[in-house]
Amino acid sequence: MRKLIIIILALIVFIAFSPPIWSQNTIKTIEFWTDGNSAIRTQRNLTPNTTYNWEELIDLSTIIDGVHTFNVRFSDDGGLWSNVQSHFFLKQTNAAGQSTFRKINGLEFWVDGNSTARVQRNLTASTPYNWEELLDYSAISDGVHTFNVRFSDDGGLWSNVQSHFFFKNKEDILTAGENKIVGYRIWYSEEPDFIDNFSVDASQSLTDINDSISVTYLPKGEHQIVYQLKDLRGVWSPAITDSITKTDNPLFSFLADKREIVRKDSVRFTPSTVLFIDSIVWDFGDGFTEVSFEPEHVYDSIGQFDVAATVWHKGSTEGISYVEIKYIAVTPTGLFTPKVYTLKMYPVPVKNELTIESPSAQMKSIRVINLNGTVLQNIRSNSPEKTKLLFDGFPSATYIIVVETDQGIMSNKVVKK
Repeated sequence: MRKLIIIILALIVFIAFSPPIWSQNTIKTIEFWTDGNSAIRTQRNLTPNTTYNWEELIDLSTIIDGVHTFNVRFSDDGGLWSNVQSHFFLKQTNAAGQSTFRKINGLEFWVDGNSTARVQRNLTASTPYNWEELLDYSAISDGVHTFNVRFSDDGGLWSNVQSHFFFKNKEDILTAGENKIVGYRIWYSEEPDFIDNFSVDASQSLTDINDSISVTYLPKGEHQIVYQLKDLRGVWSPAITDSITKTDNPLFSFLADKREIVRKDSVRFTPSTVLFIDSIVWDFGDGFTEVSFEPEHVYDSIGQFDVAATVWHKGSTEGISYVEIKYIAVTPTGLFTPKVYTLKMYPVPVKNELTIESPSAQMKSIRVINLNGTVLQNIRSNSPEKTKLLFDGFPSATYIIVVETDQGIMSNKVVKK
């Protein structure tokens, strides 16, 4: 016995202190057989660059109907074999010797493992059966429960039981027909934190969600949009995804906190939005540029400087230029001649036609925007001083009129009768 212990200890020491050996061998051979009959196994050589679908080459013609095992093992270029891998499979054929495909024709379901009170239903391929909606929860106490279901085929075989947890709370249960959708929310995959929430008017039987989608700041191209619905209990539905395509460039503008400054003063520029924007390249007109969302620039030169912003949207490979502020006036002293720019819009409220006059700034383009931010009309001005807009095709509501002039952006609200 002492000699045996010494031998074992010697082996342990040898294994523990022997140098490690690493090798990366290549699988060279495969052997497979059925039902443990390794005496008639099939052997094939394998090469690394050749795909070998050995599962498709198994001869099952001599195997009787029923449950069988499939056995396979592999060897490497060092001559070592892997453990045998075994898997069950079922063979079924019809009178003509052809494989048969079973159809599901029944199900059983019950709650909390109480299979003696299970409910059984017959199924047909052409009739949908929403069995989850027919469960009787009235006798179940509040708390966590299990739901169990299994299916049978036309051969009389039953599937394994599928079990799922669910939680019942009487306070969350509404009588059938009483629950309603009271709100929804929408967001885009590029801006998951920018979520628009909407309420549903109970007096309306139909609500078009697409009418409330704001695409004003959405970049040109295809985007993924996400919806969620909220019911009377405040429970949100699973997220529903869809795609939306924008065919034109987004609305973008920016403002300056000062338009006339003394040399060495600074001007802060603020964009109308940073949604869907990856970066903004500012050109201050005096030879300096900056990449920032809200820059503050010091003008060291005297004169009038055009300011431009090139916007790079998320997922875009092309920048879009916007010249919003026509110029920044920089003078050597603090004496300015104040300038006032005004717009005249009439008649208000408008019925069929709105007239816009700009006596002190030349108009370039005009946009009509609803309160959801959707651009309904975008036209070039008929003349720099006076233009007309047709409103006869718009429903009664409040609209925002945005006018681009050579002195910047001006806007006002009008009401359509």
